[in-house]
Amino acid sequence: MNKKQSPEWYIAGTHWLTSMVSSAIFGAIILFILAAISQDVTILSIGTIIIYPVVMWLAVRYSANFVNKRYIIVNPDHIVTLSTVFLVIVAGGYRGYSALSSSGGMLVIANAIGFFVALVIFYFASKKYVKKTT
Repeated sequence: MNKKQSPEWYIAGTHWLTSMVSSAIFGAIILFILAAISQDVTILSIGTIIIYPVVMWLAVRYSANFVNKRYIIVNPDHIVTLSTVFLVIVAGGYRGYSALSSSGGMLVIANAIGFFVALVIFYFASKKYVKKTT
């Protein structure tokens, strides 16, 4: 497959969107399997907390492989920074709006912690797997 030369913002957007879609798909599959094993809400909650970072890592790895194979990447640091900014703006904005419009104190805190963990994993996994390609 021939690699395409595209603007950095486009590659970063592709990386971010591919990561988010694949994390939703991977997460749904794993949660379905977990729900088939146990119907206990506590086990499902703990499983979700443990599995979420793994799912984000798998999604970023998949997305980085996709982007590395498909695009010419001259400066991977710019791609990682831009895609992380996209994540902060879109997902952080959504979570901020949800926090302001809800009254669930502990749920908002748990959601914020989960988002921060996902953001850190997204950034460092992207930094590791998005490579300079020619």
